[in-house]
Amino acid sequence: MKKGLIVIFSFVALVLAMGGCKNVIGSGISFSDADTVAIEKVSKCDTSWFALTTGGRCDVDANVAICYPAYYKDAESTKQLKHMYVANVLEIGDTIKFEDSFAQYVKNILEQYGISQDEEADDVEDDYVCVYHYSNTTNIDVAFNRNDIITFCRAEIIKKNGEITMSTHRYYNFDLKNMSRIDINSLFSESVLNNVAQLLKAKLMKQNNVDNEDSLIDLGYFNLDNLRVTNNFYFKDNSVVWNYVPYEISLYSVGETEIELTYDELSIYLNENSPVSYVY
Repeated sequence: MKKGLIVIFSFVALVLAMGGCKNVIGSGISFSDADTVAIEKVSKCDTSWFALTTGGRCDVDANVAICYPAYYKDAESTKQLKHMYVANVLEIGDTIKFEDSFAQYVKNILEQYGISQDEEADDVEDDYVCVYHYSNTTNIDVAFNRNDIITFCRAEIIKKNGEITMSTHRYYNFDLKNMSRIDINSLFSESVLNNVAQLLKAKLMKQNNVDNEDSLIDLGYFNLDNLRVTNNFYFKDNSVVWNYVPYEISLYSVGETEIELTYDELSIYLNENSPVSYVY
């Protein structure tokens, strides 16, 4: 990775899903109550390039804006939440210190495309002219932050030579009471997952104003027999929303698909004392 090309902007930002600050802790981070996680934000960007075996080079740049948990209740709770955040949202192992995880996250993005070069790209021979330019813009924000649940959303846009090739949203839900990630097994038993999948399929047809799967296929959906209850969901005050990225159940032209099921619709299938009970 080239030296001198990393630009770091870091600032403290209050991101609260509920309004109205009531308390300020020593570091200047504000929060409204014990159920609300205080959030800070950091922005980073970096660039890299690597040689192509077919000639020329590939330039890559990564721009990230990351909201992360700064404080929750006490030092131990904060430590546990940060550990879950790094492991799940940033997908980085325990060997990296928390304060170093953001730079590592950017490095991991760049290395997805190829092995970087040490030379300055502007100083190489003419046959190293840029052939491909990939740009990765990632924004990690808070989608839900109350009632002992916090949800982070990782939105990612990938461009190739200026054209968007993929746009996705990934959601990560955490149970603050038990300091654990909320997945589908936290909400449902294995025996009812097919029933919930049928609810999702029926709601998808309703959202698209059709009454059969063939009509959905005509709209660009596919693989509907395997429509599953996935871990890519987030909470709202009265519902759970599942997100399906392009090519998961539909053509790229359809874009991302969101299917929302109310707590009333899900109530007969939810596990007893599931995290939904915190908000419903």
